[in-house]
Amino acid sequence: MVLFGSQAAGALTWGLIAEHSSLIVTFLLAAVSIMAGAATLRFWPLFDTDKLRQDRSVHWPEPSLVIKPEPDAGPILVTTTYAVAPERELQFLQAMRAVRLSRLRTGAIWWELYRDGETAHRFTEAYALLSWEEHLRQHHDRPPHPRSEASMSQAHSLRVNVRLLTQDQLTAEGKAVVAITTTLGG
Repeated sequence: MVLFGSQAAGALTWGLIAEHSSLIVTFLLAAVSIMAGAATLRFWPLFDTDKLRQDRSVHWPEPSLVIKPEPDAGPILVTTTYAVAPERELQFLQAMRAVRLSRLRTGAIWWELYRDGETAHRFTEAYALLSWEEHLRQHHDRPPHPRSEASMSQAHSLRVNVRLLTQDQLTAEGKAVVAITTTLGG
C-alpha cells in the first residue's frame, strides 16, 4: 500500500515539476533527491539482519494424517489453543499481533484470535492457508519471525489442530474432512 501510494504521489509530483520547468531540471532534481536519500543512510542505516536467526521454524511436530493429501488440496484450517497466565495476558496479546503479521506474511489468507468463553485464560488462534503444500512450507521453508517466537514462550500451547477442507465442504457443510490433533505439551 505504501509502495503504490508513494509511486502515485511521486509520479504526480515529478509530473507537476516537469510541467512547470523542463525535463532536464526535473531529472537533475530527481538525481539530487536520490543522492540526499543515500546520504541519510549514514544517520539512519538500514535494519541489520545479520543477527536474526535464519534457521527454519519448527514450532510443531509433523501432523499424523490418516490420509495423504495432495499438495494442492485445501484450503487448510490450522488452530492452536494457548493457556495464558492472567499476569501475562497483555504481553501475550501484544505478541500475537506480531504472530498475526507473520502468519499473513507466510501464506495465511485470514487469521483470527479468539478467547474461550468457558475457560477464562484460554485463547485459540485460527488461520487458513490455500493448500496443504502451503502448510508444509510453513513447517519447513520459512525462517521464524523473532517476535512470533516470543509469543510462543509466553503461553503454554495446549494443542494444534490441522483441518483439511475441500472447497465444496467450505461452502456447503463448513466442516472438516480430516481433523488432526497434535499435543505439544502437558
